Amino acid sequence: MNAPLLKKYRPYKEVLVRADRVNIANWRYTDYLNCVYEMDIKDKSAKLYQTGISLYLNWLNGVPPNEATASDFVSYKEWLKNQDFATSTKNIYLFSVASLYRVLSRYGCQNITLGVKSFTTNAMTEYKKESISIDDWRKILKIIDTKTYSGKKHYLIIFMLYCTGVRQMSLRNLKWKDFSFKLKTGFQMKVQLKGSGIREDNVPLNDEVCKLLEDFQYSYQNHYCKPITGVPGEREPINAEWYVFGIKDKPISDSGIRKVTREWMRKAGVWKEGAVTAHSFRHGLLEHIVEKHGITAAQIMACHSSINSTRIYAGRIEKQKAFTEIRGALNEICVDEIEKPAEVISENDAPKEQKNEKSEFTFMDYF
Repeated sequence: MNAPLLKKYRPYKEVLVRADRVNIANWRYTDYLNCVYEMDIKDKSAKLYQTGISLYLNWLNGVPPNEATASDFVSYKEWLKNQDFATSTKNIYLFSVASLYRVLSRYGCQNITLGVKSFTTNAMTEYKKESISIDDWRKILKIIDTKTYSGKKHYLIIFMLYCTGVRQMSLRNLKWKDFSFKLKTGFQMKVQLKGSGIREDNVPLNDEVCKLLEDFQYSYQNHYCKPITGVPGEREPINAEWYVFGIKDKPISDSGIRKVTREWMRKAGVWKEGAVTAHSFRHGLLEHIVEKHGITAAQIMACHSSINSTRIYAGRIEKQKAFTEIRGALNEICVDEIEKPAEVISENDAPKEQKNEKSEFTFMDYF
């Protein structure tokens, strides 16, 4: 009997993992789906996670996951290495199995994926989405009407996506209690990092972000907090556990953030179907920091545990510079060719037209 799907997963009609194949009494397939949905991934990636689990279970050939060993998982990785998938897809399939075992470990199963590294990606070829430039970001902000609550909310979302470089997941899970001030580092906010949702780090906030947050906090309080009886103009304080961009204790969804960014990118004329996403703001900021302040500063801002992840942005910038230089060289060639004076041929020097031969040759003669 197939395990029930969560409501969020109903568009995926096929159930790729069967609870009875796991062979654990307390196992629930919905636990795994919840684990997947906690990650900073889109619906398309979530489906890839389910495909990855299906691939792994088929490779086990009937052996329950809780009976597999660490050497089995290493063998599976070697098998996956030889398959005709993109490196990024192979890593998603590995991560999906790792997420499965994180859930199984709650029921006493050994996590056999610990210590196994992902496949190495090529920083110059695996970086697929385009970045949002500072000019395009400012163009988007200029057209947002901040006179309404939703306008202020949308403005702050897009402002923070670029000025903090956080992922959608971090912005989605941001609560009012996550802001703090330290004498040495100034204002900062605690963010959840990509993965299981357990790892956390702090990112700095500039003065403009703090001003916008203060203004939005006032609007948020007027929008969701009840008036205090007997005290005109005063409202109950904001619960520190409430989500900044959600509705009280309910966070905004990833699709909600994507809808906001897509709407305003289209209105500003910077939307490129399939090329830019909400994550493109993060790309734009980190490219800017790498170019102006170095790769170490970008690594700290991005909260990357490995500097290899940050090198993607350095490689992107070097490639853009190389393209600019190549384009300039090609333009010089074309200009030199165009400005070269044409030789004047007199009628006496012109070749005589021969009979039975074409006197003119056109491009269409090729066809």
